[in-house]
Amino acid sequence: MESFQDNMDIFNLFSEQKEEDAQQSVAELKRLADKHPEQPKFVFRYAYGLLFLSYKQKEEAAIQSVKELKRLADTHSGQQEIVDLYAKGLLGLSAEQKVEDARKSVAELKRLADKYSGQQEIVVEYARSLFNLSNKQTEENALQSLSELKRLADVYSGQQEIVVQYAQGLFCHFSEQKEDDARQSVAELKRLADMHADQPEIAVQYAEVLFNLSIGHGEKYARQSVAELKRLADTHPGQEEIIETYAACLRYFNIFHKKIKYARQNAAELKRLADTHPGHQEIAFEYATALYRLSSMQKKKDARQSVAALKRLADIHPEQQRIAIEYATSLSYLTLEKREKDARQSVAELKRLADTYPGQEGIIAAYARGLSCLASKQKEEDARQSVAELKRLADTHPGQIQTATTCVKDFLYLTSEEDLSLHSDTLSGSREIVDAYARGLSCLSSKQKEEAAWQSVAELKRLADTHPGQEEMRVIYTDCLSNLPTKQKKVDALLQRVLCFLLGIILLVGIITLPYIYYIFLRFCTLIVCLLFIFLDSKDYRAVGGPGTLVAVFILSALIIFNPIIPIHMEKALWAWFDGIYGTCFLLYGAFFDKFRQKLVP
Repeated sequence: MESFQDNMDIFNLFSEQKEEDAQQSVAELKRLADKHPEQPKFVFRYAYGLLFLSYKQKEEAAIQSVKELKRLADTHSGQQEIVDLYAKGLLGLSAEQKVEDARKSVAELKRLADKYSGQQEIVVEYARSLFNLSNKQTEENALQSLSELKRLADVYSGQQEIVVQYAQGLFCHFSEQKEDDARQSVAELKRLADMHADQPEIAVQYAEVLFNLSIGHGEKYARQSVAELKRLADTHPGQEEIIETYAACLRYFNIFHKKIKYARQNAAELKRLADTHPGHQEIAFEYATALYRLSSMQKKKDARQSVAALKRLADIHPEQQRIAIEYATSLSYLTLEKREKDARQSVAELKRLADTYPGQEGIIAAYARGLSCLASKQKEEDARQSVAELKRLADTHPGQIQTATTCVKDFLYLTSEEDLSLHSDTLSGSREIVDAYARGLSCLSSKQKEEAAWQSVAELKRLADTHPGQEEMRVIYTDCLSNLPTKQKKVDALLQRVLCFLLGIILLVGIITLPYIYYIFLRFCTLIVCLLFIFLDSKDYRAVGGPGTLVAVFILSALIIFNPIIPIHMEKALWAWFDGIYGTCFLLYGAFFDKFRQKLVP
């Protein structure tokens, strides 16, 4: 028949031609095959041309080419190569067809496989078509195709390609199956992997299924999957895909099963894998993620050791920015330590990382979180410097405004409910630098005197107004603003409370009948107290956009009713009502001064 070089020449010719040119070449090959029917090589080349033409054609035209291939296969049934080309044409056609038409093509392939059972190449094409068909079918019909694949794998157990197709079919349909069926598929894949231990492709499929089984099926199955994956990794030490899957499974096991003993064991096992495969960056990253996870669950001393191990890993793999992100994130958690000195060291290391990886937003965001936390521990002067650095970061990265609050809440409370390392890419672009700047301003305002504190609040208000859709920013601003009344001098707060009580008593005493001079004294006292309130609160009112409506109406109405400049005259009985009401209100204002002050917040 044809030499390998002849076949390659035909392949090169058709691979370079467009469909129209290929049709002309096939027409010429047909002419030669019809002219020389006694020459098998012309018929073979024509069949070969038809096969490659069908690959370039749309479905309708490809069907005609495959029909011609069928005619040739029927006419030259003794030429196995032509029958095999027909089988390949059916396989290619079935891959492009819809389910119903594909089922007919697969049925024809089955006929060929049964007729030419000794030609394992045709049986392989049939197995491939069954796999392709199962991916298009509903679960019930797909199970029938998988059953046929299983029959083929059992009959042709020595044909590795058929067994691999069956294993791939089990893997592809695992995720769609119910729990009991999924476990049966896992057991079947295990049987295949054990039976064909020399076939790493089957072991890889089995490993992937074990990994999927470990997620969302409870701790028991997760532990069993990890143990089985370890056995596979030990059995196939040179198969990197299996080792990667094992490493990933160890990491996810930590995430979904939050026990520190598992985190410690898995980190140790990942360290062993990383040491055994020093050049494997994916395993190094999995180890880094496990270290970060472990550090977030440990106490202070142990956490520092885990972070130190992360630093070594980041130094060994400087090109792996994902490891640097894990290291930076763990450092940002270390800034939660109580001592300012320890937090400052962590922030200094975060700054070094941010300078080393200037374009890595995840690291810069971690640096911003660290600065925000450090500012809460520092004295005013040092905190002002930290906030100034945060402002620089926020100005340098104006687009990085956090859109989700979960990572900030995790940062503040250090819970293990969410694994931030799972979303390191999301965190990198989660735009949280401005949010960290806002938190830094909030911490700074708590240390400042009244004038400076109001400036910090004004900057917070600007941030909140600039980012109206940022709910977390508004919460920070509102919380800071509600706490600001405690920032004014204690003497001012005490003075206002004392004046409230005194004026309330004076007004209540005015209910009884007294000499007129007392009521003139009462009017002047009310005037002085109301004006003093307006003066002391004027800065608060300007900062927040005006006083609370009730408070403003109350102060202004008292000023008008009791003013001594243009006195209002009423009957004594009516004045007694006003004296009683306003006297009681001033006493209540003094008694619940802090609560009324919070009402100044808009």
